[in-house]
Amino acid sequence: MLRVLASEIAASLLVILIATALVFALLQAMPGGPLARLLPAGLTVDRLAEAEIAQLRTAYGLEGGAVQQFACWWREVLRGNLGPSPYYPGPHAVREVVFHGFARTLLLVALAVLLLVVTTLPLGYLLGARHPPAWARAWSALGTVACSVPAFLACLFFFYLFLGLGLEPIRSTVVQRDYPPLLRAIIVLLPCAILASSEGLFREAVATARRESRALREQDHVLAALCRGERVTGRILRGLALPMIGVLEGRMLHLLSTAVVVERVFDINGLGYISWEAIGHKDYFMILAVTLVLAVTARAVRCAARMLGGLMDPRLRRGEVT
Repeated sequence: MLRVLASEIAASLLVILIATALVFALLQAMPGGPLARLLPAGLTVDRLAEAEIAQLRTAYGLEGGAVQQFACWWREVLRGNLGPSPYYPGPHAVREVVFHGFARTLLLVALAVLLLVVTTLPLGYLLGARHPPAWARAWSALGTVACSVPAFLACLFFFYLFLGLGLEPIRSTVVQRDYPPLLRAIIVLLPCAILASSEGLFREAVATARRESRALREQDHVLAALCRGERVTGRILRGLALPMIGVLEGRMLHLLSTAVVVERVFDINGLGYISWEAIGHKDYFMILAVTLVLAVTARAVRCAARMLGGLMDPRLRRGEVT
């Protein structure tokens, strides 16, 4: 197990380094270089004297070539400084903005995952039976139709629907509105539902749960329990946990990227919204910080999934399967 964990950590460090290096190279290739992105609005590098340019490069860690700048940025990251931003006040503005946004995005994704698991596990269990109930098949068909709608179209539809009904579709301020508790819960959970059903995620989770449920019902220990007159619902649901972890692990980057659209439309000031704004403003250090946080999050989820899977499956713990 320790060998598997060590290999995952080594691979994670390499992936994080490559991801940040690629984004850093793209930012370096932009017209004017990174220094032009850090100047106040209306001020260009051409209007500055050589001494002022040298002073700014020293202050922002942009001295030397691209490799030296990249190493300087990583040195500051390891010290806890993600850099300044021309659009937010304070010397550590990027760190504060990114971490606050990451907390909101983490809550959004966590609620979406919880909603997905709560709905797909029982549905997959029921559909895995020899004669699934009609309402379960109808629920699955409805979810499949919902998965075929792109996330941004679903967001815009409900956004304008709320506006047409005279409701406030902004999730960050809806808790301050005088709405009934049920309506408030619907508005709050709607972005999570769109995120959980986007790009076929709901359909994939249901199909995986149904397939594994059918396979588990044919296992000898389940058949023996049925012959003894025991209930096997809990046994099968526990067996579905590991495949569901695999689905969520493989789709974590999808959830984080789709959160950009959901947060933008519903005005949720999370990491996706911040990355959208940073790209629009060409905010140099903000883009690098968002890339770093997303890469670390994706790899941390994978490591956690491997650890949890190893606790549940001895083959993963011994490194016999990947």
